[in-house]
Amino acid sequence: MRRKNVLLFSDFGIDDFVAVIFAFFSEEINIVGIVADYGNVSREDAIRNAAYLRELTGQKDIPVFSGAVLPLTGEVPCG
Repeated sequence: MRRKNVLLFSDFGIDDFVAVIFAFFSEEINIVGIVADYGNVSREDAIRNAAYLRELTGQKDIPVFSGAVLPLTGEVPCG
């Protein structure tokens, strides 16, 4: 079976953590990179969480990229 290359976009809040851990250990997915951006947490927290996740899983060779701070509209999200 050929693994599918996947670039993950996530805010890496707790809800995404479980899904990403599944992806790290899936035999069907090859994570080629991580884009950490705002959402349930700030972009800075998302980057920190993504780096921690790499350490936790031993997948230190997967690059982490800084994503968006705000939506393209420039409006601050409610919540």
